[in-house]
Amino acid sequence: MRQTRLVIALLPLWLAMLASALALWAWAGPSAFVLSAIAGLFVLCAGLAIFIAWRGETQHRKALSDLGEAVGAGAIGKAREIDHIKMVAANLCQRLERALTYKAAFEHAQAPLLITDAQGAITAKSLGFTKLSGEGSDTSMLSSSFDRAPNLERSLWHGQVRFAGRLWHVTSMPLTGERWLIGLSREGMVIAEDAFSRFADALVGGQTGFRFSSREIADSPELAALNSGLEALDRSVTLIDALAEGRENPERLDVVTLNSGLAPQVRAVAHALSGLVQERDANAQALARDQARLTEVRRLVELCRVASEKLTAGTEAARRSAKAARDEIEIGRSATKAVSDMGSHARDASEHANSAARLAGQSMAELNHLTQQIDKLMSGIEDVSFRTNLLALNAAVEAARAGEKGAGFAVVAAEVRELAQASTRASKDIRALIKKGVSQVGEGTEHATRLGQMLTEIDAHLLNLSDETAMIGSALETGAKSIDTAQREIEELDTVAARQADALGQ
Repeated sequence: MRQTRLVIALLPLWLAMLASALALWAWAGPSAFVLSAIAGLFVLCAGLAIFIAWRGETQHRKALSDLGEAVGAGAIGKAREIDHIKMVAANLCQRLERALTYKAAFEHAQAPLLITDAQGAITAKSLGFTKLSGEGSDTSMLSSSFDRAPNLERSLWHGQVRFAGRLWHVTSMPLTGERWLIGLSREGMVIAEDAFSRFADALVGGQTGFRFSSREIADSPELAALNSGLEALDRSVTLIDALAEGRENPERLDVVTLNSGLAPQVRAVAHALSGLVQERDANAQALARDQARLTEVRRLVELCRVASEKLTAGTEAARRSAKAARDEIEIGRSATKAVSDMGSHARDASEHANSAARLAGQSMAELNHLTQQIDKLMSGIEDVSFRTNLLALNAAVEAARAGEKGAGFAVVAAEVRELAQASTRASKDIRALIKKGVSQVGEGTEHATRLGQMLTEIDAHLLNLSDETAMIGSALETGAKSIDTAQREIEELDTVAARQADALGQ
């Protein structure tokens, strides 16, 4: 089939060669040149056919090599095409057999597994997933199977989803071909992240009355044990409050058996009541230490006041610096405007000079045309002089043959010959002057062209200078706005520093 396509592709080439040979034969007739031309066309057509066939064969073998490397059969090398194709087909059959085996194993897996595409459509699911979801449930999309779709990222992802009325650990792993493998598991305790966060916040905040709702316990039965622990902890805290307020006798501490974990702490609270006197003495000592700390605080306040005064002085210096920078920016903006005006004048002058250069180039071109016309006229004059010289020479020969009768005619012929020779010399001198003038015209034209190019480059540079000047002006305007903002912030900082200094002085 490939050879047939190659023959069909080369057929127009041979037909074109045959048509060209017939047309050449019909136009020029049988001759050695025609036969040589037809032979050359045949050789050219044969060379093109060989090149096209070689190029097609090379591309075909490269495609087979790429296919072999893609399926793991290797490059074709020097092997025959049919042998290489057999190797590729055998490798593909092995891959297909392995794929069917993996697919069957995946579909009969007892673990809840599924494969989805980038749009969230479930393309394959295991037997375990089918059993959990039920026969009549809609499991064609992730959004209809779970309360929220797992993240389909380019890396391994772990999270939690609700499936079949319970919470599950979910793992999403990317596969090839825009596919993701998603697995569900319930090893250990599965608790919603927000539920665990609320439980931790309740413990940190001392909210022993916190309880999980019945709906949350239905989703995660493990939360019932946490509720039981919180109830025991709540009873122990209630007993501790009663001991602290004197509503419970420390001798009846055996009732704490409801929560043996906090029994030592409850007994410690009871014994702590007897040490209140010692705690009072400790409070007196703490009061003395607090007074010493207040003295240190006064010293630190004084340091802050001094720092505020220095800050006020610094803001004043910053305000002066900002004003100086503002003045410099104004000077820069004026200079930028002057440069922009100079650039505009220079561009106008460049445009006038460019126009003058173009006119000079046109004048040079017209002058060159005139010199060419003059050169043609001088060529005609030289031709007339040459012919006149020949006629004068013939007249002299005829006068010599006539003898004395042609003596006067010989004198006239000699004068005409001298005039023709003088005309020839004059025309040669004029031609030399014309060549020199043409050379100078060419140089003038080249100089005018270079001048036009230089003026064009100067105009481009002036345009760039204008753009850069505009950018500099914009930057200076932005800098001026930034300095104004800085001045306002410095004034606000000065106000805050003054208020702080007044507050510290009081």
